[in-house]
Amino acid sequence: MRTDSFYSVLSRGEVTTPQLHFCVNFLNTHREMFDMDQMSSEQVVQSLLSHYHNTLYKGFQQLNGTAETIEISNVDCWNSVILDCANGVGSLAVNEFLKVYNSHTHTVNMEIDCRNNARDGPVNELCGAELVQKNQVKPHIKGLDYHGETAASVFLNKLFCSFDGDADRIIFHGFCNGYSINVIPFTLNRGCIF
Repeated sequence: MRTDSFYSVLSRGEVTTPQLHFCVNFLNTHREMFDMDQMSSEQVVQSLLSHYHNTLYKGFQQLNGTAETIEISNVDCWNSVILDCANGVGSLAVNEFLKVYNSHTHTVNMEIDCRNNARDGPVNELCGAELVQKNQVKPHIKGLDYHGETAASVFLNKLFCSFDGDADRIIFHGFCNGYSINVIPFTLNRGCIF
């Protein structure tokens, strides 16, 4: 890697938009942490993404620590999330984050069920945050059936969320308690995590 020029090109392949922004910012503000003469491009990128996932984990832990003070109506237990990754790169980032998450011990474990993973289909087709937000409809989630007798017990009080294709937006949604599965009102909560 050349360090005599102001710019260096590092290739990582497929990353989310938030990962890209974090890596560029972190490298530009913490360049002294990287011995660019001794490290390969791949080592620099791996180090940057490791910092990204560890920073994300620390933020998740801080947010999780405040969860006891937040009252969520009509929800008994949201310790599992069904994540619609919009057939985009978000699933790759989540899988890397889960490696960091699972390497720690937790008082309450969060289960993340990733669906619509990268290359499962066309990006954002019938799924993803934009579909949920703009159309106010449930996304198609590969392998899940929202209808039928068992669906009511499976999906009631479950937390769903949908990324957009490059994972720079996330929409949380779910079903409210006390309604049959066919008429359950669709609730929408906006957020940005990854």
